[in-house]
Amino acid sequence: MKKRRTAIVAFLLIAAMTIGVGYAALTDTLKVTGTAGIAADDVTEAFEEDIYFSKALANPTYVDAQIDGTDKDLATMTVLSDAFTQVGDERIATFTIKSDSDLPVAITAIVTGTGADAAAQETALNATYFTVTHNLPADYVLAAGSTVDVTVTVRLAKTPLTAQNTSFTVTFNATAQNA
Repeated sequence: MKKRRTAIVAFLLIAAMTIGVGYAALTDTLKVTGTAGIAADDVTEAFEEDIYFSKALANPTYVDAQIDGTDKDLATMTVLSDAFTQVGDERIATFTIKSDSDLPVAITAIVTGTGADAAAQETALNATYFTVTHNLPADYVLAAGSTVDVTVTVRLAKTPLTAQNTSFTVTFNATAQNA
């Protein structure tokens, strides 16, 4: 009787395993349920560190182009006082934006203007005498792990009465895109 009971249990176990393996072989859908979370501050901080200015180039006779030593999201272009001799003269600096992110990045705005510490009257003065442009389209998307060169051009629109140096701050806004 024990042999018969053991044989029946063994047969049922083998049958159950055969049905399970057969079902698994015929099924290609695996359903897993659960939840996962990432703290938003950690994601933002990591993403912000992945997008930065990596290079600044300019003609040192007329323009000083630098990346901020503590904030690589900020670069400055200083046009020297003797850089312009007549209306229409242009001075150029090229900045490289680098992405170490594994996601494509929309560069939503390149903002050019006087430094953050500048008084309102200096901003108005610069707007009167200079036009500042850049070559990046408004809807530019930087591919994951790549770079893009942004050329900033300062053009003398009107001759000032006195010689002066003026600085323009170059910043960017980046937004991660779904891969």
